[in-house]
Amino acid sequence: YNNDIFYDRQSFLDMLAENGRKWDALTARNENLEPIGVFARGGIQVSLHQIGIPVTQNLDNAVCCAITGAAWNGFDNETIDRILAKGVYTDGEGLEILIAKGYDCGGKVKKAYKSGMAERFADHPLNGDYVNQWRDAFMNFVYYHNNTGCAYELTPDEGAEVVSRMESITHEKLDCSLYIYENAGKRFAADGYLFPNSIRTHGKKEQLNNVLNWVSGGKMPVKTPETIKLVPSVMGNAGGDLTIMLTNASLDNTGIFRCLVRTDRDVFLMNDDGTLTAPKQEKCADGVLATIPSIDAWDYVLLTNIK
Repeated sequence: YNNDIFYDRQSFLDMLAENGRKWDALTARNENLEPIGVFARGGIQVSLHQIGIPVTQNLDNAVCCAITGAAWNGFDNETIDRILAKGVYTDGEGLEILIAKGYDCGGKVKKAYKSGMAERFADHPLNGDYVNQWRDAFMNFVYYHNNTGCAYELTPDEGAEVVSRMESITHEKLDCSLYIYENAGKRFAADGYLFPNSIRTHGKKEQLNNVLNWVSGGKMPVKTPETIKLVPSVMGNAGGDLTIMLTNASLDNTGIFRCLVRTDRDVFLMNDDGTLTAPKQEKCADGVLATIPSIDAWDYVLLTNIK
C-alpha cells in the first residue's frame, strides 16, 4: 500500500469533494427507496444490465423476473409461484423444467438444435422497427451444456402470440422461437433462441426491452435508446418515487438522446452541486420522454422525479 499516491491526486480529491453535494442529495432521496428492476437468475443478469435493463437482487422489489435454464431447480414451488405472479421471461431449457413441474406455460419445446439455427423477428408490435430482422447468434461457436442443444424450436398454444420464428442459417422456415402468453393475469414469455452473450444487437435489445416491459405489465421504470450502451441502476418505491443512474458504458460520448421514464411526474437532472434542473421533456402514453445531454465515456447522469 502506497499512501503517497494521494498526494499527487489533488484533482481526484477535488472531484470527490465537488460530487459530494450531489451524492448527499441523492442519498437523501434514496432514503425510503429500494433497487427495482428485473429479478434475474441463471447467468442472464449481467447481459440484461448491459443492454439497458435495470436488475434487482430482491424478488419483492422486482417488476418482473427473468429466470433461465437450471436456475429454476433452485426454487421451491412456493417461490416459483411468487416468481410467476410477477411475470416471467425464460429460455427453452427453463420452459422444459417448468412444464415438467406441471406449470401452464402457453407452449412447449418442439425440438432442440445443436447448431445451424437463427431467428426471424415476426410482425409483432414488441419488435418495434425491427420486424423481419434476421438474427444469427453464431451458435455453432457456443459451448453446449451437456451437448443437448441450446436452440429450442417452440410450439405455442392457442392464444399465445409469436414474437420471433426459428429459421435455419440456410433460411429454412421452422416454428416459433419466442412467444408471449397471458393466463389469469399472469404474463409469460419463452425464448428458445436466447444466447445471453449475443443479445447486444440493436434489434434484440429493442425486442427484449419491449418483451420484459410487457411481462412486467408496463412497470419497467426506464427505457434507453437501443443504439446507445447505457447501463441503468434504478431505485424506487410503491409510491412511484424514482432515482435513476444512467452510466455510459462505452468509449464514445452518447450525444444528446431521449430517455423514456415511466412516471406521471416531471423528471429532473441532478447537478454536481445537488440542485435539480428540468430537462426538455414531454408527456407520452408510457410516461415522460426526457432529453438528456450527452454523457462522456464512462460517465453518468442522475435522474429523479423527487423534487
